[in-house]
Amino acid sequence: MAKMPQKVDRAAFIASNPRCCYCAGRRPTTEIDHAPARIVFIKKHGPEGFLFPSCSECNRIAGVSEQVMAFYIRSFDRSACGLDEAEFEKLVSGLGSGPIDVRGTI
Repeated sequence: MAKMPQKVDRAAFIASNPRCCYCAGRRPTTEIDHAPARIVFIKKHGPEGFLFPSCSECNRIAGVSEQVMAFYIRSFDRSACGLDEAEFEKLVSGLGSGPIDVRGTI
């Protein structure tokens, strides 16, 4: 069974990483980015410790591609514990909530 992720002290993380690592520090850190994105993993239980300081602009840029990647990975994971139908349906419905509705192409 996957281990539950540890809660990160957001304020302490941002204080120790004050500038966004994606835009070369042009903007201050406002969010914690998870890489790979938590959406890829069952119940969002991904590996621990892969946290990166991000501004909201940089963190949002990859959102659509992360959802498409998660959909692709989950579509091929047909193991008994790897596909939760409700979670998968939520992922599919989320594909149409971004700037580009990709549901009609699936």
